[in-house]
Amino acid sequence: MDNKKSLKVRVISAIVLLIFIFAIMVFTLKNKHMGENFDVNFYTYTTFDYFDTIITITVYDIDKDSYDRIIKEVDETIKEYDEAFDIYTEGVGADIYNINKNAGVESIQVKPYTVGLLLSAVEGYEKTNGATNVCIGALTSIWHKYREEGVSLPNKELLTEAAKHISIDNLEIDVANGTVFLKDKDASLDVGAIAKGFAAEEAAAILHDNGIEHAILSFGGNIIALGDKMGVPFNVAIEDPIHEGENIAVLSVKDMAIVTSGDYQRYYEVDGKRYCHIIDSKTLYPATLHSSVTVVSKDSTMADILSTALFTMSIEDGEELISNFKDVYVMWLSKDGTITYSKGFKDHIIVK
Repeated sequence: MDNKKSLKVRVISAIVLLIFIFAIMVFTLKNKHMGENFDVNFYTYTTFDYFDTIITITVYDIDKDSYDRIIKEVDETIKEYDEAFDIYTEGVGADIYNINKNAGVESIQVKPYTVGLLLSAVEGYEKTNGATNVCIGALTSIWHKYREEGVSLPNKELLTEAAKHISIDNLEIDVANGTVFLKDKDASLDVGAIAKGFAAEEAAAILHDNGIEHAILSFGGNIIALGDKMGVPFNVAIEDPIHEGENIAVLSVKDMAIVTSGDYQRYYEVDGKRYCHIIDSKTLYPATLHSSVTVVSKDSTMADILSTALFTMSIEDGEELISNFKDVYVMWLSKDGTITYSKGFKDHIIVK
C-alpha cells in the first residue's frame, strides 16, 4: 500500500474504532425476554501491531481476571501467527519467509499451525478450482513492488515469466515431519488470502476453549461473531467502498464469520485507472469485476479464501462455485453500485 493511502486507511480505521469503542462504553444490554435492563461485564482488546490491520476483540459476560488471562493467550498466539505468516520480514519464527527464501534449496521446519495454514490453503485451492492459490507469490510480489512505487505497470513479459512459477505442485508439505519445501527456486508463497481468516479462527477457538460464549472479533475485514450479544445477534456493518462513510448493509449474525474483499484499501492508480491488490492468476492482472465481495460463512478461514476467489470471477461463476458449499452466503457489489445477493444472504440483512 502506498504511504498516502496507508495513512488515509489508518486514520479512517482509527476513527471507526473510536466510535466502536465509545458505542460499547455507553451501551446497556437489554434482555428482551425479561423486559428489563441489566449490566454485563465486557472488555475490548485492541492492537495495531499484527497483520498490518486493526484487530479488536470484545468479550462479554466475563470478569477482569479471566479476561486478562485469556486475552494474554490470544495476544501471544496472534503475535506468533503474525511473525510466522509474514512474507516480508526475516526472523527465526518467520516460517513463510524462510520457506520462500529457501525455495529450491531445502525443506524448512515449521510450526504445526503453519502446516495447518498451508493444508487449509491447499484445500482452498482445490475447492475454488485454483482461483485462490497460495503459490501465487512470484506474481503478487511483482505487483506489490509496482504498487509500492505507484507510478507504472509491470510489463506483460515480466508477468508471463512469473506465471511459470505459480503452480501449486511446487508445494510439498511433509505433515509427519512438519516440514515444507518449494521445489521451484523461483516459486514463492503468498498467504494474504488466508492468513487473517486463519488467525481469527484460532483466536475465536481460544476464547471458546476458555468457556467464552459471547464475543466479537475483527481482524480488519475479517469478522467472527462468537455466539451472540447476550441473547441478541451481533450487528455488523458492511462498508460501502463507492460512497465513503456509508454502509451497503448491516447484517445480523450469530456464530458466523463475515469476510469482505475489495478494491478500496490496497490499490494504486495509473493513468486514472485503479489497480487493486487481488491478482487474477488467469489474466495475471488485478481483478476488476467487482468493487467488493462479502462472504458470510461458519468458517472464517474458508470465508477468507472464498472472498478472494469470488472477487476474481463473474457472479455467474461465483454462484456456481458456492453451490458446492453449505451455509455460505455472498453479496457482490459491482463497479456501478449494483448489489447482487446469493440465495440466503438477505436473511442476514437488517438494514440496507
